[in-house]
Amino acid sequence: MKKEYKPYILPIFTIIAFTIYLVFTSGNPSLNPITGLAVANNQERVDIEIKLTLDPDYKENYNIEVELDDKSEIMTIEKFKKISKRSEIENNLIIYYADLSDFGLGITDKAEEHFLKIKIKNGEEIISESEQIVRSS
Repeated sequence: MKKEYKPYILPIFTIIAFTIYLVFTSGNPSLNPITGLAVANNQERVDIEIKLTLDPDYKENYNIEVELDDKSEIMTIEKFKKISKRSEIENNLIIYYADLSDFGLGITDKAEEHFLKIKIKNGEEIISESEQIVRSS
């Protein structure tokens, strides 16, 4: 046998043997111990609606930084207004609502509590900041 065929013998034999095994055991579930893979899922989806009351003095290029546990995302106020699901006017202030998933956040490690922090920033200067603990459902 030529040396160039030797590396292919074992993989081909394995595929043939596995195919024969599946053909002869597929009709009888008691003979088929292959049931699939079990994967532990240590993550959960945190669905939070973000409510922001924006002062009219805030400029469109100010950034909103949302932090959930150890992950954070930033977007401009202008973009936040565009993605917001709805808005309300109260005491001459506009309140905008958006989902945490709009920031690309929301999938996090399972925990009883999650730490949510929202900042409005002008460059590195923090204009407004709020923090809250979110309990898992």
